[in-house]
Amino acid sequence: MLVMLFACSAAEARAQPSLRISAVALQWPEVRVSFSVQCGEQQVPRISREQLTVTDNGVPVNNYSIVCPDSSSRCAISAALLFDASSSMKGEKLEGARKAGAEFIGAMDGVRDEAGVYRLAEAALPLQSLTSDTGLLRDALQRISAGGSTSIWDGCVTALTALVSGAKNPCTAMVLFTDGADSRSAASAEDVILLARAARIRVFTVCIGDTAKNGALTLLAEQTGGKAFFLTHPAQLQDAYRLIASILQWRGDDCTLRYTGSCGGGGAHNVQLIVQDLCGGADTAFTSFVAPDDGERAVVLHLNVSDTVVPARQSAVLLVSLADSLPGAAFPPAECTLRYDTALLRFTGARIPPASLLPPGPVHVTSLLPGRVQLRIPSRSVVNGKGVLLEAEFEAHDPADTALAAVELERWIFDDGCLQPVLAAGSIRIVPCRWSPHVNPSGTMRLCKGDTLTLTGESGFLAYTWYRDTSFVAGTTRILRVSEPGRYRLLARDGSGCRGESGAIEVLGNPPGSLTAGSARTIVLRPGEEVAFRCGISPSIPGLFLEGGSADLQWASPDLALVSSAWLHPAMPGDSVADIAEFTVRASTIGGSSNPCASALQCPASERVHRHHRPAASHRDDRRALRKTDRAIRRAAHQQRTESCPIIHDDQHRARRPHASARCRARCVRT
Repeated sequence: MLVMLFACSAAEARAQPSLRISAVALQWPEVRVSFSVQCGEQQVPRISREQLTVTDNGVPVNNYSIVCPDSSSRCAISAALLFDASSSMKGEKLEGARKAGAEFIGAMDGVRDEAGVYRLAEAALPLQSLTSDTGLLRDALQRISAGGSTSIWDGCVTALTALVSGAKNPCTAMVLFTDGADSRSAASAEDVILLARAARIRVFTVCIGDTAKNGALTLLAEQTGGKAFFLTHPAQLQDAYRLIASILQWRGDDCTLRYTGSCGGGGAHNVQLIVQDLCGGADTAFTSFVAPDDGERAVVLHLNVSDTVVPARQSAVLLVSLADSLPGAAFPPAECTLRYDTALLRFTGARIPPASLLPPGPVHVTSLLPGRVQLRIPSRSVVNGKGVLLEAEFEAHDPADTALAAVELERWIFDDGCLQPVLAAGSIRIVPCRWSPHVNPSGTMRLCKGDTLTLTGESGFLAYTWYRDTSFVAGTTRILRVSEPGRYRLLARDGSGCRGESGAIEVLGNPPGSLTAGSARTIVLRPGEEVAFRCGISPSIPGLFLEGGSADLQWASPDLALVSSAWLHPAMPGDSVADIAEFTVRASTIGGSSNPCASALQCPASERVHRHHRPAASHRDDRRALRKTDRAIRRAAHQQRTESCPIIHDDQHRARRPHASARCRARCVRT
């Protein structure tokens, strides 16, 4: 049964392969779906089960059969040729239509192939009923005249009805040629599609000119397994008709998919076919039907994903629950897909918890695309009541601000049974951790041999964990006593579960002190203690700046801070040095890499070296007395030098620059 229909809308270019569903027939519970697959203009003669996936209302159909006709032999055709004969077809268009029809008739074998010719104007006029006589068909083409309006849909119903009742060949089709839209039909495009699909008649539509662009004509071809053509000139009509004849004669009928349906109850069923690994690609087609009311009703199940709030870098568990109570109903094996945001979450696992409605068993996890994971529950069980089915665990990332990460239950498919899932998504609210617990003392410090150092964490946290370098330290309280050097840090957790990490505390060990060349003395100091060195200073040693805190006194450790320096007294007759100076240094922790536990000091070469070791508190009073004595000695020495200076300064100069005058007198004495 063949009806040719040429529509006025252009056929869009499609990716290869191209999958078409032409009809659905029911002999309930058996469902029959007619389909075809093309690679370019070539129909694929055979489709394997590995290349085809079938679902009915989202449930995979595993038990099905495919029957395809033998495409190696020519298929006998029964075709209805419909020609628009409205006033707009006069002249070149009508002549091109006659030549195109003659091209199609010339491809018939004159024995088994049959065709009919119909004129479409105010009504459909059959100029020639179905016949194998090609001469009668050519005569009918010459009797087509143009004039009046167009009743496309009514004409299609007339031609389809004739094919249903009179076609005797397996390859049936209807071909419609027009240059405009329907103007007065009582029937609709939907009526034509339903009739053609029920009779398994393929419809081809051909359109010429810009005035006949009609989406309904394109839909008619697609929904019935045909093809839509859009032409710009009547000279192209012959090629189009020649191609249609070849498609019908050598590509045979559609393949038929058969399977046993379930869950009738008068409900709607959506069937999806997916062909893959064919012609270097894949394609999908959909169809639908209404099952008869056999008393078997689908049970609606509401499946929900829970919501939760977690701190950053923590684990979050979401529950997948059944919201509808099932009174001891069968729960078949199922699989579901979870979709999540990889920028905020990382999937870590899924399981059936002890409190689940399902019996204990495995959950098979398959990673799909990034952000999607498939969970498979392989066991069949009986569910009584409502509650948790399974749980999924995620690890939260650390966003810059509070973020809401949606977790969507993208699909839930049961292997069988009349269960219709209704899915609801959940979410994880992630609260970032932006604090760091304070530790006292902090920074870098020195640990003297045999001593301990106490580190105290900030109060107010629920849990404390100390680490040295990368290893856990057996300390879970605020206070940690350190007896070994290393890099320490504190990890604290507050009541909300948010964890924060302190900065590193560097505890340095006690390496041996180093001495420089020369006459040196080594004193072991505790941090905060002081020692006074009295060194003989030779006038020949340059670089002595007492007030600047520096002399030719050297120490190996920068952790020794100069506290004071002073002249004690000038050299006495018979001394081998000019003066004696005292330097007081204190052990501290400045410098970071030094050693306050054992520091080396060196005086300039001298035979007179005095050392006094005092605690810092008691030495301050002695230092004041030394400074007082030093000032008195300086005044006496200054007076003596001034009186012996031969340079006379006038009062005016002395008044303007008293300090300069003093320096002049000092230079005078030295010279």
